[in-house]
Amino acid sequence: MKKEKNTKKTDNLFKLSTDEEAYSVLEKSLEKKLPDDVKLNFDGWPILKLEYKGTNFNGTINPDIAQFILDLQEVLNRSYNLGVNKTLNLRYLDNDTKKNLNVKVTVKKGSSLVEIKLGDWAQKLASELVGKMTGPEIATVIIGCAAVFTAGWLLKKHIEHRSTEKRIKLENDSRLQLSQEETKRLDIVTKAISQSKVVSESYVMAETVRDSLLKTAFDADSLKIQGSFTIDSDDAKSAYRPKRRESSDIQLNGIYRVRQFGWPESDLARLRLFRVNDGLEFNADINYLDFDAIEKNALKEATFSKTEIYLEVNATLLHEKVTTAIIVGIKKSEEKSK
Repeated sequence: MKKEKNTKKTDNLFKLSTDEEAYSVLEKSLEKKLPDDVKLNFDGWPILKLEYKGTNFNGTINPDIAQFILDLQEVLNRSYNLGVNKTLNLRYLDNDTKKNLNVKVTVKKGSSLVEIKLGDWAQKLASELVGKMTGPEIATVIIGCAAVFTAGWLLKKHIEHRSTEKRIKLENDSRLQLSQEETKRLDIVTKAISQSKVVSESYVMAETVRDSLLKTAFDADSLKIQGSFTIDSDDAKSAYRPKRRESSDIQLNGIYRVRQFGWPESDLARLRLFRVNDGLEFNADINYLDFDAIEKNALKEATFSKTEIYLEVNATLLHEKVTTAIIVGIKKSEEKSK
């Protein structure tokens, strides 16, 4: 039997220290070649290495780099939340959990070598997914998500896409060509995106993070990503697209009819709501643990009898569209009218 070359394995425990080992495990998980009880030990992987050169970079983190780290942490939290709680809304993450998910950042002098270590996030997510997914599914989610957030070759594709979109020809754009190994990894991650909702949603979220990363290079002579791919300030500015208009928090309290509703085994559910006074229709999350039996029964009765019910809803709005919503209060319509 041919000995496994790239992955450190003891029984069903895979120790991941390098990209090579991680992609090997991801490929096996997608091909259903991993045992159901596979376990992962994140030992030095995943990590994002960024090396800045320029007069303003000497072992320091400027505001743009700090903002990128915050943006990355936010999408990591949302990715974790989607896997564990099946929602992107961070309301369901308590402060202790967020603290355990924090990335570790080190900065080395000379230029500014910033290392962002995601190992704690990956290990915490792995432990919380036990019992919710099979071992191979866990491997697909964590390695797939880590790849879309940290892979340097994905930034190449991002810049290439933006230059085409903006009809800009970057100097020395041969740098954007993927190597044979990078092309193989792209194929592997593409399969993970198609097989996992968590990886797919994380890939979408990662686009904003990549723009945030590009912005960190605006004042740099150069930025080397993951030790191999280098861009300069002009590259970053050409490919960068500002964030879309920020979403706003809003309360959408009112009288609703419930279009779709489920009573799942878990404590979380998603409803389709129709607001009576203006016809606004959107999806809203609910956590049953937030409500007592009377409130839950009122909602259930209104749903099955197709009657109206007053709901208190916290939501976010982007371009006048509801992007996230959470039910925080339940009252019968007659109670509200008193």
